Amino acid sequence: MTRKLSKYITEAMFIYSQTAIAKHLKNEFVSIPQFQTAATFCQKVIDPVGDYYAPKKYNMSSGLRGKDLNKSVGGDPKSDHCISNIAIGGAAADGNITGVDPKKFFNDIFSGRIKQPNGKPLRDIIDQCIYEERHTFRGVERWVHLGYRTIPRKQFMYSLDGSTYHNATKELV
Repeated sequence: MTRKLSKYITEAMFIYSQTAIAKHLKNEFVSIPQFQTAATFCQKVIDPVGDYYAPKKYNMSSGLRGKDLNKSVGGDPKSDHCISNIAIGGAAADGNITGVDPKKFFNDIFSGRIKQPNGKPLRDIIDQCIYEERHTFRGVERWVHLGYRTIPRKQFMYSLDGSTYHNATKELV
C-alpha cells in the first residue's frame, strides 16, 4: 500500500519516473524528513491546484529525483526535485492539468487566481513557477514546474527551448 503525501498525491505518484524504470535506477525516499518535505510541498502547492481545477486531474510527470536519476536527465545537482536540502524545505514537481493548456495553468498561478486555503494567492508561497516547452522528435512537450521552499524566491519564468530561461513579467500568451 502506498502512503499519501496529500489529498491528491500518493508516494507512488511522486516517485514514479519512466526514465528511472527504463534505466533501472532506484528512485525512492531515503529518509522520513525527505518524505515529510515532499508532503508539505504537495499539501501547500499541489492540493490548492487540485482544488482549483477539480474535477480535472493534476498529472505529475516528475516529482522526486534520486541522485542517479537526476544526473541521467541532466538535472541541476542542487535541484529541489532531489529534496536534498531539508533545511530550505525545498521540493519540486513538473506536471499538467488534464485538458488545461499549460500556459493557462501557469497564468492562473502567476495572476493569483489559484488560492491557498487561507484565501491568499498561491503565488505568495511559490518558490518557482516555470512554464517549460521542449521540441522533441515526439513534437512539442509542455509542462509547468512548481517549486516550494520555506523562504520562497518567488521566481516566475518560462523557457521555450528547454535550456534558456526568461523572467515572466506578465501572463504568457
